[in-house]
Amino acid sequence: MHARRSLVCVVGMLLSLSACGAPASSSDAATSGDAVTSGDAAAGEDVRIDAATTSDAAVGADGAPDPDASMCTTVLSGPAITSTTTIGEPMATGGTIVDGDYRLESATAYAGAGVTPPARTIAGAIRFRGTQAELVLTERGETTAVSGTFSTSRTNVSLTWTCPRPAPARRYPYNATATRFEWFLPPNMMLVFVKQ
Repeated sequence: MHARRSLVCVVGMLLSLSACGAPASSSDAATSGDAVTSGDAAAGEDVRIDAATTSDAAVGADGAPDPDASMCTTVLSGPAITSTTTIGEPMATGGTIVDGDYRLESATAYAGAGVTPPARTIAGAIRFRGTQAELVLTERGETTAVSGTFSTSRTNVSLTWTCPRPAPARRYPYNATATRFEWFLPPNMMLVFVKQ
């Protein structure tokens, strides 16, 4: 039986960062330019973390990133939150992503009737400036810190990470308002970031 992957591992695979052991493949994430949808992320065991992530706490008690995590970003992670579960995933509506620093406020798993995935404790932040994006996510002592560019088209945000190494563009459904960024991650998670 396979253990659930941490969100950091799944995000690393979706970002083509080869997190959690094996290189990202089409079974782990959408191909370049494809929208990521439910079922694209493979389940499996947690294994080693590569250079895109760090083990041990990468964010200190004061919220400052450690030197490894700051290689690609200077955005400060917010406090840890615990995910919740609900039924009925909302629709992606797109919207204008406003420049600024956003801290992770909530993570919601969308499950079928009678299914309750385990709660997750996650910390994170994302920064948008012009067409530049920086992201830091921490779960279970593993941190992913990346930076690159973004663009939007209707209800999808396309993220192209260039640090710590180039990765193909990936599209994800999203919602944005003047103060919120909601990021839909496969197979069934939505991360809500609030502008600081």
